Amino acid sequence: MTWPPDLTHFDSQIVAAIAGIFLLIAGRRLFWLVLAVAGFAAGTILASRLPLELDQGWSIAVAILCGLGGLLVVKLARRLAVPLLGILGGGLGALYLVQSTAFAPETAPWLAFGVGALFGLFLSTLLVEAALIVFSSLIGASTLLTPFDLQGPTAGLAFLALTLIGVAIQSRGWKK
Repeated sequence: MTWPPDLTHFDSQIVAAIAGIFLLIAGRRLFWLVLAVAGFAAGTILASRLPLELDQGWSIAVAILCGLGGLLVVKLARRLAVPLLGILGGGLGALYLVQSTAFAPETAPWLAFGVGALFGLFLSTLLVEAALIVFSSLIGASTLLTPFDLQGPTAGLAFLALTLIGVAIQSRGWKK
């Protein structure tokens, strides 16, 4: 299980960087995009972990279906959308941080995702607006960093810096 997903095609790298920038700057207002990107990322991870060996076309199809599932949740069940964003944002953010450190034993990715998901669910149910800002920034930072394939402490520091920048930008427009 790796996050961010491996994007080897140049066009997909550009799309990932642009989506990451949009999520960092306006993720709270582009809530539907946040869940679509988070769903796609979760689908990419899911496709890589299925017991079946899927070729790249099927893996992309699974990821797209999960992204569309995120959009469907936004449209049909708004009350479930914020907790789902908390789960995905917290889990993917924690996973990115664990993978950018030297500490990454075989069980750490699932444990990191689980702990981050629980924290995300808790935060999203208590502080809806703040959660939208934080989780869209987490997902935006990890999506933006995807094309650069940073490793080690550099990846962790870049991830934290971009997340903080995203929170600062989005918080300026937030009316409390």
